[in-house]
Amino acid sequence: MAALASALTMPAEGKLWVQHPKGAAWRLVDYKAGAVLDAVDKMSGARLCELGVDGGAIQLPVSRTAAFDHSHELNLPDISRMSCPHEAPLMSLLRRRFCEDVIYTKCGNVMISVNPYKNIPRLYDLVKHGGGGGGGGSKDPPHIFDIAARAMASVNAGAGAQAILVNGESGAGKTEATKRMLSYLVWLNSSNFQNPTGADRIEDLVMSSNEVFEAFGNAATVNNINSSRFGKFLQLRLKPMGGPDGAHFISGVAATQFLLETSRLSLQAPGEQNFRILYQLVAGASEAQRLELRLRPSPQDYAYLADHAEKGATAAAAAAEDEDDEDSVSQQFGMTVSCMAKLGFDDALISSVMRVLSGILALGNVRFIPKTDDSDASKVDEASLIDLEDAKELLGWKDQNIAEVLTCRTTSAGLNRARAHRRTVSVQYIPLTFAQASAARDGLAKIIYSSLFDLIFETFNKTSESAGTMPAEDVEAAAAAAAAASDVTFTASANPADAAATAAGDDVYIGILDIFGFEILERNNYEQLCINYANEALQSLFNEHMFVYEFEMYSKEGIDCEHITYKDNGDLMSLFVDKTNAGIFPLIDEQGLLGARGSDA
Repeated sequence: MAALASALTMPAEGKLWVQHPKGAAWRLVDYKAGAVLDAVDKMSGARLCELGVDGGAIQLPVSRTAAFDHSHELNLPDISRMSCPHEAPLMSLLRRRFCEDVIYTKCGNVMISVNPYKNIPRLYDLVKHGGGGGGGGSKDPPHIFDIAARAMASVNAGAGAQAILVNGESGAGKTEATKRMLSYLVWLNSSNFQNPTGADRIEDLVMSSNEVFEAFGNAATVNNINSSRFGKFLQLRLKPMGGPDGAHFISGVAATQFLLETSRLSLQAPGEQNFRILYQLVAGASEAQRLELRLRPSPQDYAYLADHAEKGATAAAAAAEDEDDEDSVSQQFGMTVSCMAKLGFDDALISSVMRVLSGILALGNVRFIPKTDDSDASKVDEASLIDLEDAKELLGWKDQNIAEVLTCRTTSAGLNRARAHRRTVSVQYIPLTFAQASAARDGLAKIIYSSLFDLIFETFNKTSESAGTMPAEDVEAAAAAAAAASDVTFTASANPADAAATAAGDDVYIGILDIFGFEILERNNYEQLCINYANEALQSLFNEHMFVYEFEMYSKEGIDCEHITYKDNGDLMSLFVDKTNAGIFPLIDEQGLLGARGSDA
């Protein structure tokens, strides 16, 4: 933040940034007869200043003023060109550009994006932005494509694997930005290396995977009707052409998911919803599928999908209801199934996935009651025996006593796994209470859904492993064309081992991390706490690269620069992970290991 206005920096008249007394909003005022007073603000302890504005006089603490520079009123495409930057002119610049439908603004190597919540004509026109300006140079207009082009240019220059971090608040447009960058990189691959077949396969896979990932991993939250409840890391795998320019072509794509919010399956906060695929299945299944999957007519017939919102539901939930009417959700289901087929799911596997989803919904309807009035033991409520039978049939448990599994736990004694030393095993059955049986049911449902989510990614990775591979003759032809253009003689090969000897070395990749957004809620659950912590960890990594490492580099090169002060979140990180000073997460782990003896205190 720039130095605040003071008795030494405040001219008698001019322009000044002033912060609203009840919030963080700033405005630029043109004042007359400005002066710093000897009086002190009772609340903040800061000295007061008096400004003549609009024919009157206002008094406010100096701490709520900030210096003005003429560059603050310019429509700069790159914030790094601004003099005396601080929060007020930065927010003003972003607001002005946003009002003109210019949602991208550079800040050195960082691209700031503001979600417009609407379609902007030709914003993502690949032909219009096709060249990428040679990799996102300083003369290029700010665009998300610049980041992708710069990553590809760095790979071709021999800089090795590249990573793009996409983060921000929930609903900021992170997933959309990821999709656009991937689409652009695939388009570049197709244009540069005349590999339309491989590029089309990869683009089809990437676009289809987004539909499937969002269906199984997204849900409506308080602040976002289509919030990603998981994180994913996408790797666009590249192989060297073997040419003199170090160019690479896309050979495949892989995805890794982490921290799926499985707790949402059995419990959603008021005004929030479950994973989208469950609503799609109930609304979009055909009559034949409904009979086979034993589906009920409405989401309200399922405990996991019933609307638990209190009277006066949140705006996000209301918007979700408007958007997700039955016809729309039914169409989404058809789109999801179609995209699953493109990812490598055959009809039998798709049918199996839908059976598992239906089984999870039926399992969630199983209810428990005490066996007797004076016993803590529980049993399945007779009213939900049909749901239990449906779950057994759909999940392939016909020959197992699932009621006993859900209402009892077993302990074994005398077990020796060595075959030569078998001993009699004593098995003890311990009945579960109503609450414990319900928790066991939900835990089982979460494990099944998590495994299903893993299957989605495994199938995608298997299908896309070699989706973009170019035939050897095409690799040689493209590389030879590049050589002819530069009058360089070389040997090209589609074999990575051979390519390593000719150009850029082993296969590399461009990785894009699309992390779930942080949310500011009145009360966070544990999963949202972990999500917010992950964002803080990424912010710490960003600080190291943007401030610490850069300053060290300047020092080594003998550049005289003022040490940059920034808000370090190291103390906050230590509060959660420090093992020596009783961090929150180590304490939770410790109590978890104690099992029933653990305490929430």
